[in-house]
Amino acid sequence: MAKIAIIIQRYGLEINGGAEYHARMLAEQLTVEHDVTVLTSKAKDYHSWTDTYDQEEELLNGVQVKRFSALPKNQKKFRKLRRKVLRTRLIDKLLGRKNTVTEVPIATGHQFVKEQGPYCPGLLQYLKEQQSGYDVFIFFTYLYAPTVFGLPLVKDKSIFVPTAHDEPLLYTAAYRQLFDTPRYIMYNTLAERELIEKNFPNACKKQAIAGMGIQPYTLPTTQPVTNQWVSGDYFVYIGRIDNDKGCGELIEYFHRLRRENLSLVLIGNNENYQSQITSENIVFTGFISEAEKYALLNNAKGLIIPSKYESLSLVTLESMLQGKLVIANSYCKVLKDHIEQSKAGLLYENYEGFAAAIEKVISLSTLDYELLAANGISYVENNYSWPSILAKFNKAIDHIKNS
Repeated sequence: MAKIAIIIQRYGLEINGGAEYHARMLAEQLTVEHDVTVLTSKAKDYHSWTDTYDQEEELLNGVQVKRFSALPKNQKKFRKLRRKVLRTRLIDKLLGRKNTVTEVPIATGHQFVKEQGPYCPGLLQYLKEQQSGYDVFIFFTYLYAPTVFGLPLVKDKSIFVPTAHDEPLLYTAAYRQLFDTPRYIMYNTLAERELIEKNFPNACKKQAIAGMGIQPYTLPTTQPVTNQWVSGDYFVYIGRIDNDKGCGELIEYFHRLRRENLSLVLIGNNENYQSQITSENIVFTGFISEAEKYALLNNAKGLIIPSKYESLSLVTLESMLQGKLVIANSYCKVLKDHIEQSKAGLLYENYEGFAAAIEKVISLSTLDYELLAANGISYVENNYSWPSILAKFNKAIDHIKNS
């Protein structure tokens, strides 16, 4: 048994971000045979990082959670620094140089990360003072301050789960030295590993492709879930409703379809869209329970995932395991690999492709749909099972403990 700390920017049952959910599922699996503590912020909102959770410590699904306050976010300073660290990236584009690390000083990059947040001085102090009390520290997500500033403090005991994807910030100075710092890297997909090793040649060589275990969800039979949001045929989107996730384009494309008796149901928290949409065929549920989410998914024609930037896409794998076809943005290498390897969905790169994919799924016979969906079930079962993933993490844990 090892004493393990998992460091993640947000943590909670109602937080549905991909990396946060991944961290929670791993924590709950590892706690079966290890002593696991999660170190995180008190925030729910990733824009402001305002303290929302009151308790500094709690037990959540068997996992001990320690929460720390984040410094208030100065939005004006954050936006100014973001423009500064990305400016050289724009010059690289104009000169035809792709995927180059910017020349902005690392100190400027670190100022940006600090302002981006959540910057939790108490969490960093805890790592300094308590590092001898843990065998292993597992850091999730390259992007945020707890990893950028925390990982170097305990680098000799660290496992890094970067959840990286091909986005402009990845190539900025803030993250220039991050990938060669940990003792072990756990990638989610082959595409992610190739991305990092191509652009960060000094990245840690001790690595594995682990991903996350996906389990089928069975709806409760004692309290049947009723659908209060939509009738007729519909597709679902599940996750953070945000332009960064392609939701604006998805809503625009679906609105252009103007197809009667077909709806789009967006499941997740949102701040910007619901008040702007008047179409009766576009439905927002807000945050709902797992049972309600899966009830909607199980009765949908399929999942639409419009993001161009994903490191794993848990919702894609969950939907496939539930026997649902997936329509995905082909600009995302991870999603493209999932669809092409599973043969359980369709890809699009523009409105015409999107409309054609919708029509294709709708026109499938029940038998043809089930045959394609079976491909997805097999793909997830063969590649994303918890026993194989935990074996990889345990190997990494033993490597750090014994060296």
